[in-house]
Amino acid sequence: MPYARGQHDALSYTWGSPEKTSRIHLNHGDLAITLNFSAALSELRTTSEARFVWADVICINQDDIEERNRQIRMMQRIYRQASSVVVWLGDTTDLSTSTVRNLILPFNYSAESSSWPGTLILQFPEDILCGLRHLFSRPWWKRIWIVQEAVAAREIVFIYGGEVIPWRYLQYLCISIQLCEFRREQKTQALRTCGYRNFAALDNFRKHDPMPLLRLLQGTRNYEASDPRDKLYALLGMASDISSGDLIPDYSQSVEAIYRHLVRFM
Repeated sequence: MPYARGQHDALSYTWGSPEKTSRIHLNHGDLAITLNFSAALSELRTTSEARFVWADVICINQDDIEERNRQIRMMQRIYRQASSVVVWLGDTTDLSTSTVRNLILPFNYSAESSSWPGTLILQFPEDILCGLRHLFSRPWWKRIWIVQEAVAAREIVFIYGGEVIPWRYLQYLCISIQLCEFRREQKTQALRTCGYRNFAALDNFRKHDPMPLLRLLQGTRNYEASDPRDKLYALLGMASDISSGDLIPDYSQSVEAIYRHLVRFM
């Protein structure tokens, strides 16, 4: 189907456990879904108006190889034309909820009224700073498909439990962490080990899009995929040195055949 600009939000999430233990009702019957996806839909749903959300588990028939091949080639356009990309990070713990409410939101209120984020973050208690580790260690940060989803997005908003965090809020926060992480203060240990570089890496991809395929492959070598073919296919839409007919997604090919083709191309 065609996707008109700005008429839908696109969901970015992790499948979580592959067991499909929840169900939703669609036009032609029920569909089995994972618990994490069900939680994301419940959080996105509004009772006052209809909301159009693109999500892979519903919009792509995962059992139809030809359809998967077609949809992969459309993926970047789908996310780019979305009014926003909504990232579902999952449910929060008490500590991470406190960190969002008592660090990330107040920090940004202060940062927006200041021309220099500098050492602002060191003004917060150490136990609140430690909660950042829960945020930046969510499984979403290491899923290979999120790179293209984040790069293509015009606007990105994170939903973490019931908390909403705009992308720019984490940008301000990570700038301050980078400026402070090697200062001689006890609190900086919590900053160095909080995992903020997971966000910084994605932000770097957004700033330098597009880039050569080899650089993308090197920069994402630690990202994870349930299907090893996705380690390549998830990057094709961002590569600056690939034309439409060079490397075409085809899930009917073996992993070995795909990577032999990649090596010959490189």
